[in-house]
Amino acid sequence: MIPNKPILDKALDIFKVLLARQEISREDDRDLYEDYLYNGEVEEMVRYIADKLELEIYHYHEKIFMTPGIDNKLFGYTNEELRESISYIKNNSGLYTAYFVMLVLITVFYKQSGPDTTRRFVNLTELTDITTKKFEAMLKLDDLEAVSSEQAFNFTDVAKVWQGKVFAKQTKAGEISEIASTTKYGFVFSVCRFLEEQKLIKIVKDQGWIVPTDRFKAIIYNFYEDKEHRAELLEFVYNLGIEGDGSHAAD
Repeated sequence: MIPNKPILDKALDIFKVLLARQEISREDDRDLYEDYLYNGEVEEMVRYIADKLELEIYHYHEKIFMTPGIDNKLFGYTNEELRESISYIKNNSGLYTAYFVMLVLITVFYKQSGPDTTRRFVNLTELTDITTKKFEAMLKLDDLEAVSSEQAFNFTDVAKVWQGKVFAKQTKAGEISEIASTTKYGFVFSVCRFLEEQKLIKIVKDQGWIVPTDRFKAIIYNFYEDKEHRAELLEFVYNLGIEGDGSHAAD
């Protein structure tokens, strides 16, 4: 006989929904949400299963989220899968450029000092401009190769990818196409579209806004709450060109 079968059944019910939708909310899944929140044995069982499968569980604003842990080979992405999932990515240099854009996006919404953001959105054009300024500040560093080695991130190759892209592209009809593979804006848009598919942001296309979702906020909140998990790489990107760029002002 399976010990604690009622607890295991409830935990597996919760886990199945999290696998299918990556989230459970009080509004849409009250019974499952309350089983997790108010039954310590159920929560412990869910977290035990998640830990064995290298998955992370986050609770934030009456929602429970699940996301693959770092280097999760079963539920996460390989570099090859990411290159296929993000438009305009042909090689690892392009992929790491996409990672850099993601890091910049995080630094726009969040400061080093805490897990809360004062910004409701960032414009796609603004994100492109801030990313460019970060690259410009990075290329001025005297010890870029040493920093690349220290952070295990080839900033030189990534900068070359970014510098090889223009701000806009003229079509045969004489129109300007920003969302093209050769443009900085188009590259940022493709990265954001992937993040939207992962339910981390919403793109309000009419206004060109990027709006963080509760899932995004939950991951960042737990990242900052875990004092031992702060990434030097994120801090490095945050500090690039920070003097007077105004990129962290509230809307």
